[in-house]
Amino acid sequence: MEEKDPGKIKQEIAKSALHLMEEEFSGLPKVIGLGSGTTVKYFIELLAEKGLDACEIVSSSNDTTILCNTLGIKVIDILSTPTYLDLYVDGADSVFSNQKACIKGKGGAMLREKVLAYGAKRFYVLVENEKLEKQFQIPIEVVPFALNFVFEDLKEKGYNPTLRMAKEKLGPTITDNNNFIIDINPKEELFSKLAELHEDLIRIPGVVDTGIFVREMTVITIVDEKPKVINF
Repeated sequence: MEEKDPGKIKQEIAKSALHLMEEEFSGLPKVIGLGSGTTVKYFIELLAEKGLDACEIVSSSNDTTILCNTLGIKVIDILSTPTYLDLYVDGADSVFSNQKACIKGKGGAMLREKVLAYGAKRFYVLVENEKLEKQFQIPIEVVPFALNFVFEDLKEKGYNPTLRMAKEKLGPTITDNNNFIIDINPKEELFSKLAELHEDLIRIPGVVDTGIFVREMTVITIVDEKPKVINF
């Protein structure tokens, strides 16, 4: 059997998310937060075709803001938004439905993404089916001043840390908040206790946040070439 183009699958997931949003909100929500990643990029392109005159858009990253500007979508400043979002739409690196959790941060924008997810009434997570229950490295955003101390602490705890290096420049990856990212590869059994793992990591001085998201969400994926929606 011929494998389906991954790009086509992501486009179908984005279309499914748009249809679900229009059904649940009887059109477009008043305030939408947008994450980052390829699947969300397709979702944004579909949004641009709809016309967003009655809708306010908040972006989680510089990359997403640039894409929105290119497509003619006006992005409002986070400080001028209401105290909540009606909907936040993003991707994920892995999803653990039994823990109501997902891991994010491959693109390095997890702190701002988590802020928007926290402030949203609904949270859509757009992922390919193979990312369900997949163990993935966990990113940690770290204040540069604390890098050496945090890195050594993570080593002592057995988390196998690596400092994420930039691909288009020399030196480490710099987040939109001017911080560094350390990726950890914890032991397999710790993936069954993601909320506890997050709490252990966040207690380290200098750790700003982790890529572990724990909250209610709606996962939108494709299974056997058909859209599937999972609420938890």
